[in-house]
Amino acid sequence: IPVSSRFTVTAKELSEFLNCCDSAGARRPRGLVISTPSNPTGAMLSREEVEELCELCKSEKILLICDEIYNGITYADSPTECTAVSSIVGESHCSNVPNEWICVVNSFSKLFCMTGWRLGWIVVPNWLTESIVKLTQNLYISAPTLSQEAATSCWESSAQNEIQSQIEKYAMNRALVLNVLNEMGLNAELGEISPAQGGFYVYCDVFRFGICALSRATELKTTKWLMNAAELCGRVLEEVYVAITPGVDFEDPESQLGLQRIRISYSRSHQEVQRGMHHFQSWWNSNILSHSNQPIKILSTG
Repeated sequence: IPVSSRFTVTAKELSEFLNCCDSAGARRPRGLVISTPSNPTGAMLSREEVEELCELCKSEKILLICDEIYNGITYADSPTECTAVSSIVGESHCSNVPNEWICVVNSFSKLFCMTGWRLGWIVVPNWLTESIVKLTQNLYISAPTLSQEAATSCWESSAQNEIQSQIEKYAMNRALVLNVLNEMGLNAELGEISPAQGGFYVYCDVFRFGICALSRATELKTTKWLMNAAELCGRVLEEVYVAITPGVDFEDPESQLGLQRIRISYSRSHQEVQRGMHHFQSWWNSNILSHSNQPIKILSTG
């Protein structure tokens, strides 16, 4: 389903897609997977958008599968109201939001910094319970005991304070990354930088700088073709030892958008993110901006 200019799928995009399916005589989707905040973009749906999407999925009998693994990692410019599907559906005054067509998937991995402990949960409507049980009993016996014991500490007040402290560190790193990307010439108003309202990623479109599939080189207007995103990430890793993920891991291969997009994670310490962005910006200035008319700036290591 094509996403909006804000890198989201709302009831509007889903409705348009269903109309296209009907016009083409194609099968309608039986399910829709969304994540808010999203990986790789960090984009979020507003409360109103969540409610509208839930209602549309109910009327069209589409199973809405909500990945809320980054729920809780949000920033000052994120939607002010709680936009977690699980919370909205659970509110007594939201009886108009159907739960018989909603599944919620979550984990301790991101918000609670327990990546690798392999512990999560899923909430499904009653009519899906038996099918989920049949599926899971053939995949594993139970979640690891040690992981379950560790997870009980996540609800203690001291843990909640630690989580908030970690989010504040993410916010510092996010501000740093966005500032450097701006210095590198990327423009959020042109859709080159995702909203990054939640999670700990920024997704960038670098097509304007000559980074894209070779087959799209003729579409470039202000610069020549240089390389694709996978090649860029490989060179940055090998030459300045900074790991950036190419968009090919997230995009439909046929669209070739993954060859002009990159994802930057800012989940490490502030010092590491600052050092990594300094090296990336220096490499960018020497290898990318030198082929354009953009002014070159160098980030101080502080």
